[in-house]
Amino acid sequence: MVYAKQEAVITIADDEQAVLTISNMSVDESVGTITLTVTLEGNIESNISVDYNTSDLTAVATEDYLSTAGTLTFTPQNNSSTITVSIVDSDLVEGDERFLVNLTNIQSAGLTVTLARDNSYVTILDDDQATLSIDDVTVNEATGLATLTVSLDQVVDSVITVDVTTDDQSASAEDDYRSTSGTLAFLPGELTKTVNIALIDSPLMEIDETFLVNLSNLKAGTADVIFDKPQGTVTIIDDDPAFVSVTDISVNEDAGNAMLTVS
Repeated sequence: MVYAKQEAVITIADDEQAVLTISNMSVDESVGTITLTVTLEGNIESNISVDYNTSDLTAVATEDYLSTAGTLTFTPQNNSSTITVSIVDSDLVEGDERFLVNLTNIQSAGLTVTLARDNSYVTILDDDQATLSIDDVTVNEATGLATLTVSLDQVVDSVITVDVTTDDQSASAEDDYRSTSGTLAFLPGELTKTVNIALIDSPLMEIDETFLVNLSNLKAGTADVIFDKPQGTVTIIDDDPAFVSVTDISVNEDAGNAMLTVS
């Protein structure tokens, strides 16, 4: 029996794979630059590369960070690489914001390389704070109106609302002024609002009187806004004069006493 020569080709399938990983990061707005590390887990026999770029979420390129893009290369001797992104430190009070650093387009020369995740969330922690205040005013009761100004000390990039109410002191609502309540809304970028309160010009002669205008229930979304002076005082100057008069009389010099009327 004659056997023909037979050959078999055996292919060994590599069941190992490498994985690229990148983590989320939170940084203060004033940090200047951040460095994210992309790590290759597993062994490779030749160079591989992966592209990266940034994209907006609530953070906006050029306003909150500087966009960047490029390519990272990994070698059998080097299993990590870094991405640097510049952070913009603005004076705007805007709350915490986020953007993405994305990984795409793995070039692995036939090697099995996957992404554990294809992006990193970078959170920029805003370090700016605004304060809200209301002023005090002094007005003549005859003017008919008291106007107070509510002010922010910095520009805020979100809608702010605050409730306004009045409260008696020596002045009484409906006798000296009209009780007032409501809500003020600051749109992004607005710095001042006014509160107008009607005054009652009574004919009574009174001493100067006061009442309070209170701010409460401040809402600013994610922006850091606090009260600096949440209470304003309105002083009403009374404009009703008082006159003293004495009547004229005629008496004989031997009358002894003279009676005059003072009113």
